[in-house]
Amino acid sequence: MNRSTHERDAEIERINDETFAVVFAGIISSSILSVEFRQRLARGDRRLIRSEGFMFRYDLCVDHECNPDIRRVPRREIRDLFPDARCTFHRTPMTRRALRLGGWAYPLLAAVSTLRHHFAVLLETRMRRAQA
Repeated sequence: MNRSTHERDAEIERINDETFAVVFAGIISSSILSVEFRQRLARGDRRLIRSEGFMFRYDLCVDHECNPDIRRVPRREIRDLFPDARCTFHRTPMTRRALRLGGWAYPLLAAVSTLRHHFAVLLETRMRRAQA
C-alpha cells in the first residue's frame, strides 16, 4: 500500500483527479465568507478524493464571538457542498485547550454541549457514488 502525505494548494499546483483516498480539510469554511469561493473550494476538494474515498473536515459549528469574519458552518451547508457523500458529524470541544489541561479533561469538556464548538465530519464518497 502506498502511503504518503501531501500539503499543497490544489488551485495553484495541478493535482490529478481522484488522487487521494483520504483528504483532510481543517477549519476552512468558517474563515471564508464568500459562498462562491466555499463552493469552488469544495468542488476542488471533492475532485481530489478517489471514488471510494474519504474526507475528514474539522470546522466551527458556532459563530466566533469576537471575530465577525469567522462564522459557523451549518451541517446543511456541508451536506450541500458534498451532495454525493455520506456525512457523519461529531461535535467536539476545543481540543487544543482541553489537551493542555490533560487527557482527563477532554471527556469532561465533550460532555458539556455548550463547549462543543467544532464539527469533526467524516464524508464517505463510495456509498453515494455506488448508488448513482
